[in-house]
Amino acid sequence: EDDPLGYDFMVHLLTSRGCPGACSFCAHRSVWGGRRSTLSMEALCEFLLEHDYQGGRTLVVLHDDTFLFPPGRLRALERELGRRKLSVRWASFARIADIGRDTTPVLRDTGCDQVTFGVDGLSKDILAGMRKATGLAEAKRAVAALLDAGVAVRVNLIWDWPGETYEEFEALVHFAYESVCLGALAGLSRLQVYPRTRLLAQIGSGMVMDEAALRALPPALGEAAFFVRENPALYPNFFRHAHSRDTDKKIALFEKMGFIFGGDRTRQTRHPVRWTGREAYRD
Repeated sequence: EDDPLGYDFMVHLLTSRGCPGACSFCAHRSVWGGRRSTLSMEALCEFLLEHDYQGGRTLVVLHDDTFLFPPGRLRALERELGRRKLSVRWASFARIADIGRDTTPVLRDTGCDQVTFGVDGLSKDILAGMRKATGLAEAKRAVAALLDAGVAVRVNLIWDWPGETYEEFEALVHFAYESVCLGALAGLSRLQVYPRTRLLAQIGSGMVMDEAALRALPPALGEAAFFVRENPALYPNFFRHAHSRDTDKKIALFEKMGFIFGGDRTRQTRHPVRWTGREAYRD
């Protein structure tokens, strides 16, 4: 009832599994098995129609990491919505690589209210190490393209990459601030390291706490703390990110800038969009 975006009902769906990427921090054959499986847009629209999830004050949230991949899926959705005369308000996750000037008009015309994508670092060295081909310039273009089309944007930014300098983190925070000023949502979160990934193998023993820190594991873990201590490779995110440089300085800046994200580090601006430096986002 108090939803600021005006929805009475939200439906959360997955229409695909698997990702074409090979990023060092999450990609592993044990996750997707090297395969991708998708639900057809015909089947999705049939489901929405059958359950009357359409139009009005209902939002369909598509939690696929790559709902817009490949581009033909979005065109197929457009065709099916038109054929069935369906009116749907929806939101989705996407990769920066799947957002372009030719994509955003279709998003708007098919009823897309919001797109969420991640920015995993700004340093070329860090991006190369994680096998990412998209960086700051591409992220700026994606923000501009979506906002120009009237589609809300949420940018999730990740910090604390191995080797990340304070200056690189500062640039990430500045990009988050710029995005909020332009009218986007923005969130900052610390890197999560997944078991069996290349990144965890690279970090190695740098993730392991000393004995004092182990004893200080969160009390909420209770008896599970013993199992976590005995199996550090399975629970890397309970352990110190010892690879982070200037961590204290970064956290201080994060807290200082926290007001732009609101209480939970995210918020949507209510003032008119300020297109300061808009030309840079069109280069």
